[in-house]
Amino acid sequence: VVVAAISNVSLFYTGHLIVRRFFKDEPANVRWVVFGLASAWMIIALSVTLIFTRLFTIPGVIISSLIIVVLVWFFWGKHAGLYEEIIPVRRFILSYVEGKSAILLLAAFFVVLFQVSRALLIPPVSWDSLTYHMTQAALWIQNGGFTHLGIPDAWDCYSHFPGNGEIVFSWLMLPFRSDLLVNLGNFPFFLLGALAAYSLARELGVGGKESFLATGLVIFSPPLFSYVTTQYVDIQTFTEELCGVLFLVRYVRNEKPRDAIVAFAALGLAAGTKVVSLQLLFISCVVIFAMLILKRTNVKVLLTTFVGIFIVTSMVAIPWYVRNWIETGSPLYPFSVSMGNFEIFPGSQYLYTVLSSLEMNLKDKNYESLLYWLQTCVFCDKIPLVFGPEFMPVIIGGTIGLILGLRSHKRIQWLIISIICCSELAQFMSNTMRVIRLHWMGVSQRFLMLFFTLMVISGMFVFTRVGKWKQPIA
Repeated sequence: VVVAAISNVSLFYTGHLIVRRFFKDEPANVRWVVFGLASAWMIIALSVTLIFTRLFTIPGVIISSLIIVVLVWFFWGKHAGLYEEIIPVRRFILSYVEGKSAILLLAAFFVVLFQVSRALLIPPVSWDSLTYHMTQAALWIQNGGFTHLGIPDAWDCYSHFPGNGEIVFSWLMLPFRSDLLVNLGNFPFFLLGALAAYSLARELGVGGKESFLATGLVIFSPPLFSYVTTQYVDIQTFTEELCGVLFLVRYVRNEKPRDAIVAFAALGLAAGTKVVSLQLLFISCVVIFAMLILKRTNVKVLLTTFVGIFIVTSMVAIPWYVRNWIETGSPLYPFSVSMGNFEIFPGSQYLYTVLSSLEMNLKDKNYESLLYWLQTCVFCDKIPLVFGPEFMPVIIGGTIGLILGLRSHKRIQWLIISIICCSELAQFMSNTMRVIRLHWMGVSQRFLMLFFTLMVISGMFVFTRVGKWKQPIA
């Protein structure tokens, strides 16, 4: 308990000081997103450093946490203001505790409370948790640093996936050296994802009530909510990506280096959690660098942005890919990297043998794809894992919303949202994802969460615009 208190309070207070130093003038919901993201970044960056230096022990965590908070307090301690942060949050919550919003908020509270109780009562027995998420985290705790799984053939691929997700669960296992709290690992990201969804909707011009409703539709959608008590890292990845999109859109609006740096802190976390996030990281790099060049940014701001982006990304993402490159000759192992018929980096022969055998069982490609989208709209499993009947209305409304957004005064921000939507859907429909998409129809829906969220927000933009059109002209 003492270990958890010292380390977490130290790093949370560090996150508070970062918010007060750089985002004091922002709305409460944005400040709390920065606080959650900064705290998560500090925990993961510290853990990555300790794991690869084999100092991931109780003394190592306590000492390093205290050093960090003392250094940050020395430079930015004068900006502290815990009480000032509580008042706006109270106002923000009270603004929705009325009418239908109060009923929805109360229902959401009890649903989440039920899941928290369930998480504390049941053991962590989900498939991927037992296969490698929990196993790797436990090995790092036992050995005080990075340790291979030590399992043969295709199973060895799990040792080469990025490990930021496993770090969260190892952090929860460290104080008690048990799995007592690991089922709670996704709840902080679940709440942070809700704040990020609301903040992104508001940033794009969606009304307050519509943003609140969009947040509910997103966080309680089955492909997200079904995994909240597991050790699957998809909720974490989704939240990190969504935070990255939020601050990318903010940077396009205000061109402040702080937003670009926070965006890449989030996207660096995502790339260090799942390989699929590299695509969004690349798109964001193109957007940021294009703006810096086209706007003819002065040298000081340019260097500040570049150095900040490099530091926050490299500390939480690059170590996993460098380790892979050293051990296997490929940073993206076990996945292969090819350009046409030319193979740049080889993948795992065991992994592709398994995928080929699964693909042989698939029927006609077009038929299977049609069946996939039909099953997306129907709850066909005992535990709902697909979007269900809401999927098609969301896609139709979201498409209309994107068109309206591209015709609004925030057309550049909406253009970026449109590009991200197209890239996420294209990645999901690619041949690389075909076996995952068609062989595991239900569980594959979680890879569409960012696309779905952006479409929900776009759909709510339609309601905001319709509400404005209905207003009488003075």
